[in-house]
Amino acid sequence: MATRTSGDGRLTVDDWVEAGYAVLAEEGLNALKIDRLCERLGVTKGSFYWHFADMGAYRNALIESWAQLRDEDRRHIEQLRDMPPRERMSVMMTSLVRPRQWALERAMREWARSDGTVAAAVRSADHRLLKAVQQAFCDYGFDADEASLRATTFFAAGIGLLHISGPIPQKQSAPQRDRFLDFMLRP
Repeated sequence: MATRTSGDGRLTVDDWVEAGYAVLAEEGLNALKIDRLCERLGVTKGSFYWHFADMGAYRNALIESWAQLRDEDRRHIEQLRDMPPRERMSVMMTSLVRPRQWALERAMREWARSDGTVAAAVRSADHRLLKAVQQAFCDYGFDADEASLRATTFFAAGIGLLHISGPIPQKQSAPQRDRFLDFMLRP
């Protein structure tokens, strides 16, 4: 992995966070250890402790950074508001299956099963995304109750795909996505 560094050649907190994301996505939570991170970045433990008091502080930085990434995703989705609802949902689906996003999302959801702080961050991010999907269904013409049911189904299908497809998203062709959207948008 190529590392980004500050202007003076030292690693930054962002470098450590990116390394943690990569380890989580590629190897899972059990691999998230100081030695493994240092090996990945080619540095000593001293560099880790320069940036973080301990592994707990590091994990908190990962959680906070992930929440910020999800906020950026939400802002991106909110910028799509002027797009027709069907196209908006297609863009949401496509953004979910980007390989890095896919692997990190799976890792964070797995981590959330054993950590309340991560679980709260995942629930918060899910709630915001679910609201955006529900709004797209409302904008398409469904009443609030129907839009809520369809948004939940749409969202649950996406989460299900995260868990059944393995570490790399299966390529979905545009026709497959279109068929799914047609199905979800039937009156």
